[in-house]
Amino acid sequence: MRQYISLFTLLLFFCQCATSGKHTEIYCRGDINTDPMINHFEPCSYCNFKAVVLNGGFEINISDSAYKVTAFKIFISDNSGTFFRKTILGNRVTKKNVKMISKLKAGDVISIECINVFGKGERSMATGMTIGVDK
Repeated sequence: MRQYISLFTLLLFFCQCATSGKHTEIYCRGDINTDPMINHFEPCSYCNFKAVVLNGGFEINISDSAYKVTAFKIFISDNSGTFFRKTILGNRVTKKNVKMISKLKAGDVISIECINVFGKGERSMATGMTIGVDK
C-alpha cells in the first residue's frame, strides 16, 4: 500500500512540473519517442532494480544513441514517508549529488522525469521512468 501512495505522490509532483507555467532550469515540455535506461540495461518505463545496483549511483541513458541526456528531475519516496526531489544536470546520480541514493532499500520508489536530451540538432524531453527498488 505504501508503494502505491509513494507512486501517487511522485505522479502528483510530476503533474505539477508538467503543468507549471513558471520557467524552470530544465526543459519539461515536448518529447521524443525513445526510452530511458539505467546503466545501459534494457530500456524501460517501469522497472525494478536491486538496491545494490542503485546504491552506488547510476547513469541515465537513452536507447537512441543519437541523443544524450543533459538534465533530469529525480524523485525518491521511501517506506518511512520521506520524500526527496532534485534537479540533476548531466546524466549521473551519485552519492555526492543525491546523498539518499546510498540508503535505498526494498520498497523505495524512484521516479525520473523531465529527462532533457539533446541530439539531431534539437533539445527535447524523453519519456520518464519509474524504478521500484528490490532487495
